[in-house]
Amino acid sequence: MSSSKPKPPMPAKLAEMMAKRKKEQAKLMKPGGPIRTAESERAHESVEATFTRVNGSGIVGVQKIAAEALPPAPLRAPPRMTLSQDDGDDSPPPLADLEEEDDDDDVETEEVLEEGKTQTRRCIESFRDKLPHLHDLMMDNEVSKGTNTPCDCGSGLLRDVRCGECKNRRATCRRCFIARHRDLWDHWVQVWQTEGFFGPQDIHTIGFIPQIGHNGDACPVPHHPVKVIIVDINGVHDTKVQFCGCDLNTSPNRLEQFMHDSMFPASTARPELAFTFRLLRHIQLLHVECTANTYDINSFIQRCTDNKYPWAAPDVSKQLRRVLRIWHLMKEERRTGYIVEKNKHAFPTRQADSLLVYCPLCPEQGVSMEEDWQSTPPEFDHLIAAENTTDGNFKMAMGTMNSDVVDVDLLKGRGLQPLSHEMEAYRASAIPSPTNGSEKIPCNNLKAASQQHVRNADCVYNGICQFQCGHVFVKATADFPKGEDQKTNDMVVKLGYERSGFPPLSTSEVPDEKRKQPSRFSYDSNCQYCVYVDHRFQHKDLKSMREHIRNATKIINAAHVYAHAGDCIYRFGCFYMEGLGHFHGETCEHFWPKSNGFAPMIFKMNLHHGHETYFNIAMDWNYLKEINAPNEVHREVRYARTMYLRYKAEFQIASQQNEADIRAWAAEWADRHQPGKHYRQTGKGKNAVITSPYKHREVKLPCLDGVLSLLVANPLTLACVGNVTSDKLAGWICDGISFSIRKLHLSLLIVRVAKYPSASDDEDIRRERESLKKDMNTWLRLRKQYFGDLEPYSGRHVRAKTRRETKHYDTKGASGKVEEWELCLPSELSAEAQAKIGPAVDQEVAMREALAFQSIRLAVLIARELLALGYDKKKNAKYTGPMTKARERISRAKWRRDVAIANYNEHRIALLNLNALERTKLAGLEAMTVEDTYVAKSVDGVRQPLDSSRQDGQAYLWNRGYQTTNMGKGYSERARKHMLDGEDEAGPSKRRKPNRKASNKKKVKKDLEAWEKDGERVRWFRLEAEMRRWREHHERKQTEFLNLIRNRTHERDAWKDRAIFLEKTRPEKPGYIAYAREQAARYNDGLERAKRRAREAGYGHILEASSTEPFYKHCQRVRNGKEPMYYDENDGQPVYDVPETILMDDIYIETGIDGDISSDEDD
Repeated sequence: MSSSKPKPPMPAKLAEMMAKRKKEQAKLMKPGGPIRTAESERAHESVEATFTRVNGSGIVGVQKIAAEALPPAPLRAPPRMTLSQDDGDDSPPPLADLEEEDDDDDVETEEVLEEGKTQTRRCIESFRDKLPHLHDLMMDNEVSKGTNTPCDCGSGLLRDVRCGECKNRRATCRRCFIARHRDLWDHWVQVWQTEGFFGPQDIHTIGFIPQIGHNGDACPVPHHPVKVIIVDINGVHDTKVQFCGCDLNTSPNRLEQFMHDSMFPASTARPELAFTFRLLRHIQLLHVECTANTYDINSFIQRCTDNKYPWAAPDVSKQLRRVLRIWHLMKEERRTGYIVEKNKHAFPTRQADSLLVYCPLCPEQGVSMEEDWQSTPPEFDHLIAAENTTDGNFKMAMGTMNSDVVDVDLLKGRGLQPLSHEMEAYRASAIPSPTNGSEKIPCNNLKAASQQHVRNADCVYNGICQFQCGHVFVKATADFPKGEDQKTNDMVVKLGYERSGFPPLSTSEVPDEKRKQPSRFSYDSNCQYCVYVDHRFQHKDLKSMREHIRNATKIINAAHVYAHAGDCIYRFGCFYMEGLGHFHGETCEHFWPKSNGFAPMIFKMNLHHGHETYFNIAMDWNYLKEINAPNEVHREVRYARTMYLRYKAEFQIASQQNEADIRAWAAEWADRHQPGKHYRQTGKGKNAVITSPYKHREVKLPCLDGVLSLLVANPLTLACVGNVTSDKLAGWICDGISFSIRKLHLSLLIVRVAKYPSASDDEDIRRERESLKKDMNTWLRLRKQYFGDLEPYSGRHVRAKTRRETKHYDTKGASGKVEEWELCLPSELSAEAQAKIGPAVDQEVAMREALAFQSIRLAVLIARELLALGYDKKKNAKYTGPMTKARERISRAKWRRDVAIANYNEHRIALLNLNALERTKLAGLEAMTVEDTYVAKSVDGVRQPLDSSRQDGQAYLWNRGYQTTNMGKGYSERARKHMLDGEDEAGPSKRRKPNRKASNKKKVKKDLEAWEKDGERVRWFRLEAEMRRWREHHERKQTEFLNLIRNRTHERDAWKDRAIFLEKTRPEKPGYIAYAREQAARYNDGLERAKRRAREAGYGHILEASSTEPFYKHCQRVRNGKEPMYYDENDGQPVYDVPETILMDDIYIETGIDGDISSDEDD
């Protein structure tokens, strides 16, 4: 609200309530006032609570609810009142339900929008207007009231010092300052200078020597003062301290006394430099959140010390770098419980001394999986399968070390990297892939990985190979010495599977008969990698995971599969494989933006220091994802549910539209849901041919000219116009509609030529104008014969012209331009005139309706053609010539699509003018836009973000709702001739002699129908695959809720056991016991959060059911419609997943392609 606008008067009721509320708040905020307790909160159970939503200008809305519905308020101080941004006073926000205030707020909002002032702009302008006053207030802090006057303490000392860190900047004497800062001695002292200003100094300069050790109390026999450097968040303190000297026989243990006072010494032997814990915690967060390196942090500390002369402060970067390595290591050892006991008892499948932060959502044996998980049927493997992916990152290269070549390995194999000497020994003895084996690599055109060593040839290591789970938890890494070699990949995959909870299997050649946990393994070169992976895993260092890798479902991630040979999409693509859900396999890429910011920092580090830095970044990433896991699963399960229901509805619509064909389609691929049966291969090597229900057949595609001869931009050849009689009036109206469309096309071509000048198009415009003018002169002579003196009505609906169209030709008074001539069709007359020519109106309505739907059909067809042209351009247009031709074809296709859209809108406007839109099949259809012709991209095509959630445009639904047939009789010879001539792809129609044979047209039509039918077949199969993948994904996300709950329970119990163990064995270490209890409480809080988020998403019923039986049985009953899929979040009603059409049930039961629909009687 502007400052000039007067404030409305405050109602008496509101003023009374505000005054009462202000008194109650003042009473509560008073030091001796009452304290809010649970009893006082429950005392208001019978009172209605009023809640208001307030913005900067007043009340937006008021809602009253019963207090019984509210949970008891927590025991905390009352909230502070929100101040009005306009007034700046202490009055609380209004609490009354005032309708007039809402109206005023709406008026103000409209005024602000009209003025273009956002909230940010208003705030900045208010500060700008008060800049002089703000300067005055800030400069008041340069001095303190009563400076250099006697202190109130009565000591007679002058007030010449004040604290530079405390909020209270009052000046005091030095004695009072020391008394108040005995435990805050790291605050800077501002001393009044003789020149007349305050200058910062350390506290020892005013006579105070801080005490170190002795539990924070004054030591009776302190050691003599020692000069040390203490680095805190506010700078470097070059000060003096006194250590505790109670142990008279030995010198003070500075290491222990520094640590007990929350300071980390820079060395272990008589340290003279220490960093406060507070500083190290801040640096730790700045390092992982802001990519701050040690040198930047040292510069920051120096400038905090003295911003005028920062180089005068000591440089502590070397000491800080050493301390941070130890600090990070201690943090990881505390977080994983390594300092208490190794994990071999609580987590038998994990590495005993591992420091990793494990994924709580992945199915881990003995931790988050069900005890009887081995009883899960194969069709529900997605509930227990581990999803893993690996990839290389060549941004994370390591250069030649400048110093300390022989560095200390602090992790010693407990982190992400394997031991260096073991990795080098493995590389020397690794089993290579056979060069002349019987199996051939199907796709051998990937050069990006093999050429990375050329770009980073001067590096010791070119990059890293990383293994992650499907939830983007980093589990293993190793350095690439030269390109993306398979040796390094093999070791990383082996370590990743070990750290995913897969137990080592027998190294004998006889496989174990027990069921193994299924897994999905994604790698962007899996078509090459997996050919001889079983052969390479015979190595003694890899053999323990050989069978797990052999049984894994190997896929190529969705982002890289398009660069492979075409058949790789169907052999290794993740779109159509059963049991994958929507695991796209590209999770490694999610971590690269985070880690690549540290690449310049790690490049010049020593080997082990770089490994530790990367490990700290990755574990912080894992930790954040771990604590946010309940929110992530809550969001993803709801999204998976939405997408499943959406694709299920799309699939049912497609099934109804293709009811006559889907039985044959499904019977041909009845086994497509079985592992490895979603494609068939005939032949070997270069002669191999892949067929799949999700792949288009080799159908002859009709040529462009043939399609346009049947479906031109004025497509009357396939239109059914109903009961139009073959009299002269019908022919005359048909000719008029033809002329109106030709005029429209000519206008659009004029606009295009104005934007893209072309001599050939100019000639086309000239010829078309002459031809149209000649034809219309003959046609207009008959207007008076049919309509007499009726003139066009100026108030009718007209097509909205674009700004460019209006710019290049004016429609007012330009009678010389044929594209602007009035035709005086029934749709151009007034309602009174239309009433006089009823039969003519009916004839135009029938024609316009058929033509509108045929325009929709053409727009849909061209949109599909555009999608195919785009795929062809990306795949085949490699050089300048083909690229230019491909772009030209796409440009002309877009022109024809826009023409078809304009045709539809023109016919729709004519029906509006005839007042007949609501009695045709176009009732309820809106004007068409380019967005309505959007084609949902195939899952095996290159997609943009959010493409997977976009569906076909509205034009596809309109097209499916109307069936067109061949044109009937009743048209004039001129109209019939024009309609069969068609329109050239370059623009408006050109006259052609009807010299084409009817057999050629029938052949083109047959090819077109076969092409469309094959597209519908592939679309039906792909919709079915999408529906099933989203159903699996939805069930998988429900399982992750249960995995999370079991993991949090296991972690909580493990920390409780550790606390009990410490109480019995190490009672002299109460800090360890307290830390174990704190961690147990943290995991218990995570457990409750997971349960609460599951109930909020509508899946509280699975928490109880999972404790009595395997979860797959619940999924079976949900699929059969015997149990609710979820409970609605709004009304709490159960929602069942029951097939909506008997057609679907018949197909599935008859062909036997879905084993999920089964009886539950055996259970």
